[in-house]
Amino acid sequence: NRERKKLERTQKNESPVQQANSPKRKPLPTPMMSMFSITPTETTNLPIIARAPVTPAPQTEQFQQLLENNANTIKQLVGVVLETRATMLGLLEANKKATEQMINNVTASVETASQKMQDIIQSSKQNMNQILTPGETQAEMSQHPQQ
Repeated sequence: NRERKKLERTQKNESPVQQANSPKRKPLPTPMMSMFSITPTETTNLPIIARAPVTPAPQTEQFQQLLENNANTIKQLVGVVLETRATMLGLLEANKKATEQMINNVTASVETASQKMQDIIQSSKQNMNQILTPGETQAEMSQHPQQ
């Protein structure tokens, strides 16, 4: 009896790591786990807590009104989202059309400018041909260095 009390006293003074590594028990996989070990005596003394069944809250008029208000708010939000979506799609379509129009305008401007440049080049060639003496060609003129 005296030895048993002595043993209990020494076990109380031991740290959880020492208790976990005592010869009576299997060693735990890691020293960190031994800090969280529960001895069999601790588990048997835990109180058993009975849980009461959960009963739903009574649906009062106020609660029903809150539910209806929430449903109406959600409907309004969905309406706003759908309106916003329609507006955004409309803006995207308008942007697409404006971009296409801008591309068409730029293309037409480039084509017009290109045609004007061709006309200027053609006119310049004609002017050069009029300046040349009747017997000279452009090939002959390019052979004479300009002074």
